[in-house]
Amino acid sequence: MNHEPMTFLGHPRRSVSLVFVHESESSFILHDLEALSKLFHVTQVRWRGPAMIPGLIIAILRADLVLTWFAAGQAATSAFFISKALGKKVVHIAAGSEVSIDPLVNGADLRSRIRFFFTRIMLSNADMIIAVSHFTSRELCSHSTPKNLTVIEHGIDTKMFNCTTRKIGTVLTVASGKPEQTVLRKGLDRFAELARVLPHLQFVMIGEEEEDSEEEEEEDSRVKSPICHSFSFLQE
Repeated sequence: MNHEPMTFLGHPRRSVSLVFVHESESSFILHDLEALSKLFHVTQVRWRGPAMIPGLIIAILRADLVLTWFAAGQAATSAFFISKALGKKVVHIAAGSEVSIDPLVNGADLRSRIRFFFTRIMLSNADMIIAVSHFTSRELCSHSTPKNLTVIEHGIDTKMFNCTTRKIGTVLTVASGKPEQTVLRKGLDRFAELARVLPHLQFVMIGEEEEDSEEEEEEDSRVKSPICHSFSFLQE
């Protein structure tokens, strides 16, 4: 039997030095970081702004490849162009809304169009794109031509998350972010409309609401406050 080591983008997996670039510390990102750290030699770069570029360059110089969570934004764009300039392989995780061509999701202003222009460059030129669903894969292929595309759907621990209680006529959604951005990106307008036309069901929305911080000395320019909205129907 052949016992050759598993490889990733041409490198023996255990010997790969990987730079993991991300902008937030959402649980799904931290879980991926933990999992990857068990398989590769991982250097984490938590992006906090352009001041991170010198450190990012040094980290990428020492690495075999770079992986970014999300295929848009300053972190992913900086990591992509630095990696290409240094001849390093780069992988982007395409999570959904950032690869949507719909202006209602990604915006129609100049800044949004410039952002999406760079996203399309990254999607078509990265060494690998990982889409989190087949829908996301179809969405990005409608406007970009990735060289190497694979789908890895979100996993779930069925021992922790299982339905052992009776159904109670509740519809639940989870969404976080700034309200003006989250409503369309997460489809909360449609969620509210469903609550209006299905008054016999209870609709519950859980998440974190990001607001601009007035404290300049705060390390992060945003603060999060938990929100939980429950409603059976909305008035016209």
